[in-house]
Amino acid sequence: MAGGTRFGAMFYYRTNRKQFGQRNTAVPTSAYTPFTFTVPNGPGGTVANPKPTTVTVYNLAPALASAQNNIRDNDAFLDTNYKGVEFTVNKRFSRKWQMVAGLTLGKNEGGPTAPGSFTNSTDLNDPNVTLYSKGIIGNDSEVALRVSGSYELPKGINLAGSLISNSGYPYVSTFSVTRALAATAGVALTRASQSVFLSQRGDERFDAVTMVDLRVSRPFRFAGRKFTPQVDFFNIGNANTIVNSTVAVGAQYLAPAEILAPRIVRVGFSFDF
Repeated sequence: MAGGTRFGAMFYYRTNRKQFGQRNTAVPTSAYTPFTFTVPNGPGGTVANPKPTTVTVYNLAPALASAQNNIRDNDAFLDTNYKGVEFTVNKRFSRKWQMVAGLTLGKNEGGPTAPGSFTNSTDLNDPNVTLYSKGIIGNDSEVALRVSGSYELPKGINLAGSLISNSGYPYVSTFSVTRALAATAGVALTRASQSVFLSQRGDERFDAVTMVDLRVSRPFRFAGRKFTPQVDFFNIGNANTIVNSTVAVGAQYLAPAEILAPRIVRVGFSFDF
């Protein structure tokens, strides 16, 4: 530490082994037959500017369409690993200002045989859901920056703020192959439709999110009590980054489903006694 400033670095490694997964033992992976299909509007495309993508779809054997014997057990397929490093700076209050900052670089992904993520009802024997052998787990940002601090302006006015900046969350484009569409490829699809992943989770990401919040306050003291009016500015730059969208290829592909909350100004006060 020098001049009230402390620097730090930390490496993190976290692993989860043999988490609970489900397999339909009545329908082994060998019961699926692969065929290729051309998606008319693949990842990154639009209806007006299609970018065809060839994908592999697995068709279930008709004789096993209703076969079911689900077994839940510890499964190495769902192993995950997180590796990351965090750098921190902590500046104590002096010369009228203070600051805390942190930068995290990391990745949370499936192990050598695990995909991005599954639900409790996912059949791990179905190759349509295990198509990609590795992927990002959850809403993982590879780069995350956090900065917060305060500064004492003249006449006792306090200015405090925080900044967050994350790389975009991952998403996976999907496409639903119907029986009618499969027939164009010369395949009689057993299921009414089959949803397929078009990318490995983490290959596609939303835009990075950067947002700044500020607070201006001025304490007044009288009779041993403190009265502090304050004004808060949330998302002061009014960033409108898309954080969720329609990922199923079709007429609404990549249509925004959620954006950051707009700029909000809040006026209030605190009274300490």
